[in-house]
Amino acid sequence: MIDLIISSGTSGCESEALRIAKKYKINTFGYTGLTLDNGKIPEHLKSYRLEGVGEKENADFKNIEISDGVLWVSENEIPSDEYLELKDFGLKNGVKFFRILKSEQEIYEKAEKIRDWIFENGITALMVHCFSENKGSGEKKFISNLMESLIYMVLMKTDPSSLASPIHVKAPDMTSKSESVKSVVEDLVKTIPLKDKVLIANMMKEDLYDVFSSLGISILSKYYWPANNHLKNDCIRVLGKKDPEDYDIAEVIIVKLWESLKETHTLRVV
Repeated sequence: MIDLIISSGTSGCESEALRIAKKYKINTFGYTGLTLDNGKIPEHLKSYRLEGVGEKENADFKNIEISDGVLWVSENEIPSDEYLELKDFGLKNGVKFFRILKSEQEIYEKAEKIRDWIFENGITALMVHCFSENKGSGEKKFISNLMESLIYMVLMKTDPSSLASPIHVKAPDMTSKSESVKSVVEDLVKTIPLKDKVLIANMMKEDLYDVFSSLGISILSKYYWPANNHLKNDCIRVLGKKDPEDYDIAEVIIVKLWESLKETHTLRVV
């Protein structure tokens, strides 16, 4: 289980990794050289509990020292001198490294490999390092999709009773053949305990993210993983977007479930 995401927040990619961690209530921290003239942390990084370093200090080395493992996102096939130097330093301190290439393709496969590496090495404090010359939204989208997929997969191996979500859905079997959003919702309505149906029905739409850590993973496990192409195509139809990520699949089903339960399980004043 990841307890802490560490990053300097120097690039948009790194600050996005911190944002996703905070979204899922995972602790964040890091040393950063990105400070204002007065030595203070920029406003957009304050909520991540970052600390500035002195002029002669290297934030990356300090972050490695407090990490169990480093996830290094690279744009180039050939490792940079910076990577080799930091990896050498990390290995001497017992820190594991996992390097991946930035690519919009195979994000699920990448996240799966990272998850296995995390559990094999018992990593709880994960440093995320990535820098790109491209300052556009592409790198943020990549790391956002990767981190969300990774967090879902890490939570799948966590005892449901330890999840932060107020809803703890019993782990489903893996035999569902549902091939549409409608059929998945119908099956969920039949199998989710009454108290959970009432809780979901009476949530505000913006609060549905509170159930993602348990319910979203159960949905993906039972109905979608390994990839259910019929369900994926129906989600594409509902979403109106191509190439949905795994969390898009979970989100559209949870929202449709919420809409259905609001019709039948909303508490009313009498």
